[in-house]
Amino acid sequence: MFGKLIGTFKGFRYVQTVFLFLSIVYSNFSEKNVTIAIVEMTNMNSTDIKNAHFDWAPDEKQYVLSSFYIGFILFHIPGGYLAKRFGSKNLSFIAIFGSSSLNLIIPVLVKYGGWQVFMGVRLIQGFLQALILPSCLEHLMNWVPKQEENIHTTLCFSGFDFGTTLGIGIAGAISASSLGWPFVFYVTGAMGLTWSLGWIIIASNSPLTSKYLSTKEQDYIFANQTGKNLGNTDIPWKSILTSLPCIAVFVSYTSIFWGYLTMICETSIYLNAVFKFDADNNTLISALPNGLCYTTGLISIFISEFLMRKNYLSVRKVRILLNCFGMFLPALIFIALAFITSNDTNLAIGLIIACIGLMGPVQYGCGVAMIDIAPNFASVIIGIQMALASIPGFVVPVVVSLILGDEEQDLLKWRIVFLLSAGIVIFGNIIFILFGSSKEAEWNAPKAKDVKDGNEIGNKS
Repeated sequence: MFGKLIGTFKGFRYVQTVFLFLSIVYSNFSEKNVTIAIVEMTNMNSTDIKNAHFDWAPDEKQYVLSSFYIGFILFHIPGGYLAKRFGSKNLSFIAIFGSSSLNLIIPVLVKYGGWQVFMGVRLIQGFLQALILPSCLEHLMNWVPKQEENIHTTLCFSGFDFGTTLGIGIAGAISASSLGWPFVFYVTGAMGLTWSLGWIIIASNSPLTSKYLSTKEQDYIFANQTGKNLGNTDIPWKSILTSLPCIAVFVSYTSIFWGYLTMICETSIYLNAVFKFDADNNTLISALPNGLCYTTGLISIFISEFLMRKNYLSVRKVRILLNCFGMFLPALIFIALAFITSNDTNLAIGLIIACIGLMGPVQYGCGVAMIDIAPNFASVIIGIQMALASIPGFVVPVVVSLILGDEEQDLLKWRIVFLLSAGIVIFGNIIFILFGSSKEAEWNAPKAKDVKDGNEIGNKS
């Protein structure tokens, strides 16, 4: 019954894209909700007597939060290789099913094992969730016709900001409710297990092996995938790592993450120290910027699709336009923040919200440029890209700490922090303007290996 119902749908590739979007939503939901839940978990003055609370030191909480990113950084590049080598269906299932199962048992594990066990679980979840994005790209490149790559990829990537906003909002609401912090993890786990069940039923690595895809749609997909997805191919690591367009993507994406993480991780300290404003438990202040970021990103999807379909601008010019909007404008806001006074509390909050909110279009500028450069190896490139972009998660707090020292209230030192971020973001965008490309790389069409007899099959396209 279910199979017949799905099989009648003429756009089954869009069903795959929706599931991929939801996988990224889950990943960001699961990543960000801990930053909210841990506040209530360690609130020793809480009126919630039903659930345990933990007297963890500040550095112990930081160990828990940072452990996720250790796994996240280390496994993104292997994740790209595994997705390319073994396909995306089982890899995505393992990643989300495993992470969700761990979420369900976190409340019990933490109760008996403390922050050390929590840190270990988050490390494993980081490893698992690093597989999600490379798998997502590999799946898209197998399923999406060439002319639809942009819209499917950008819709999928909109799950980043949507998942972050959802994670912060729901985690904050649950933590403050009578349910208490354990239900943050129960809800997250239930979401992931529900996704896993649907995915294992409807997904397949290729349109060729799908049980539910109509013959007409299968023919349409393959007719528009000339030169793509050659199956078991050698990954041209040297070509990827020495390609100027790829390097431009890596530099640009890492630089915007520097700016984003400066805003997300450091501005609560800035607001508290300079303006005596406690933003730690303000869910709205935390969620609103990411909600705005999701909105500007969503708008940019339709603008970019319109400009490219109507041939008003080339793909390269659209990518540069979105990148400039999402990087130059936030950079100007960083500069403005550097020169406001300690009396401008509302202005500071407004600028912080605007800065994060305006970064949304970058995801569809340099963020998805790998599908232009090398769709066959998009999963590998995104693995490298995300691994590098995660590095500021460790570096930013260290650099800010070195600049501020013990003088967190010093506006002149915050000026250095904000001007440094502005310079890094501007530099990253200039690199993308100068060296970014929408032209498909020659090494995107290598020789494919015949798995059965080891002979090479040349690509004649």
